[in-house]
Amino acid sequence: PEESQNLNVGGYFKHSINSSQFISIDANWFLRDQTNLIRLEPGRNENDPAQFVNEEEADATGLELMLTVAPLRDWETVVSFTSQEVVKAGQPDQNNTNGVGNPIPNIPSTFFNISSRYTFNSPISERDEMTVFGYYTFVEEFDLIFQTTRNEENIIPTQRQLDLGISYRLADSGFTFSVQMNNVLDQEVFDNFRVPRPGRNANLKIRYVLHE
Repeated sequence: PEESQNLNVGGYFKHSINSSQFISIDANWFLRDQTNLIRLEPGRNENDPAQFVNEEEADATGLELMLTVAPLRDWETVVSFTSQEVVKAGQPDQNNTNGVGNPIPNIPSTFFNISSRYTFNSPISERDEMTVFGYYTFVEEFDLIFQTTRNEENIIPTQRQLDLGISYRLADSGFTFSVQMNNVLDQEVFDNFRVPRPGRNANLKIRYVLHE
């Protein structure tokens, strides 16, 4: 089984202007000494499926930050940032062919997310609510597999994705209708095995609440 010895040092600060307007910062620094780290190893080709493997030893250090800003009663923006280094630990063999000190693949080192939403009364009916929202994601490039020399084919490139949407809630019926445009800028995005994800696309959601 996977085991880990962790050291975490964190702090939290919040400044409130009133009950609905505030700014807060949550910070956490961590150090992890891990054994039998479970990760998914990609197959060599389409006939070789991915499988879970254990890394005997891994060391991780990193910083996590979360900033929340609510400038208005119904407007909130959250920024989450992570910077980490997860490397293979242990004793290197001759010429370090076992990759000690190299980053563990399929784990990004730097990424952040920004989400923002604003809710207001509908101009059609004051009882109904409309919400506009957006999400932005950034992931720095990271290795697909262990490698001692850089090979572009084994690197998942830097990714940026912007999603935007709007929803309309009918107060008297329990229905909420949402339209969301994903990957608005039509950027190249991938999963952790370098398989391309959809470009610009849209979806419609209808939600019904029986009881509130």
